[in-house]
Amino acid sequence: MTTAPEILVVDDDPAICNLARAALESAGYRVWTAQNGLDALQQLSECHPNIRLLLTDISMPFMNGIALAEVLRRRNPELPVLYVSGSLDKVRSLIGASVTLPKPFTVGQLLERVEILISPRAH
Repeated sequence: MTTAPEILVVDDDPAICNLARAALESAGYRVWTAQNGLDALQQLSECHPNIRLLLTDISMPFMNGIALAEVLRRRNPELPVLYVSGSLDKVRSLIGASVTLPKPFTVGQLLERVEILISPRAH
């Protein structure tokens, strides 16, 4: 029996978290959600999930998505990250060639990017 890949969705907009959770769970993923980077780190320290992908907003209070990704990649350098933002043009220089998804996005766009990143061929 294979375990569903676990994805951590971090966004301070509850509507985005709910949309992503519903879409990803319907596609067979196990989803953890958090409102910001600090909340995500707290949950990870308590639950110890085996996260296969970080899907994070870039701009959030307390700890932004870029800082969160840096912390998680210290633990797992191979962790794929999908950055979402309503203003990607402003932050592309900060994240370089990382995979991004502009807000608003469709469920189809989300699932396509996630599949690309989580696929064994992507690693």
